[in-house]
Amino acid sequence: MEPTILPNEMIFIKEQKNYKENDIITYRDKFGMLITHRIIEIDGQNIITKGDSNNSVDEDVSIDKVEGKVIFHSIILGYVFLYILRPLIIIMLFGYLISFLKYILIGKIFLKLC
Repeated sequence: MEPTILPNEMIFIKEQKNYKENDIITYRDKFGMLITHRIIEIDGQNIITKGDSNNSVDEDVSIDKVEGKVIFHSIILGYVFLYILRPLIIIMLFGYLISFLKYILIGKIFLKLC
C-alpha cells in the first residue's frame, strides 16, 4: 500500500456496515492471509481492490471476507511492536537489566570493602 501505508506500519481497522470506493480495507484472501488494499469498485456483494503501487487489480473479494476499514495507521507504533515487544528483544533487555543490577550490587559490595 505504499506510499499511503508504509511497510512495518501498524494499522487499526474497524468493521463497517457499508464500504465505498477509495476506502482502504483489510480482507482475507483464499488462503486466509490478511491483505490491505484500496477499494476500486463495488459490484453487488463483491469488491474489487488494488494495492496503491500495484499495476493490476486483485481478484474479486466477497464482502463477507472483509475484516474492516483502516481507520488509523502509525509507523511509530509499528516499530514499537516489531522491535520492542518481540520476545527476543524482551529477553535481551532483561539480560541487560540483570547485568546492570549485578554491576550496581558489585559496586556496593566493593565500596563496603574499601
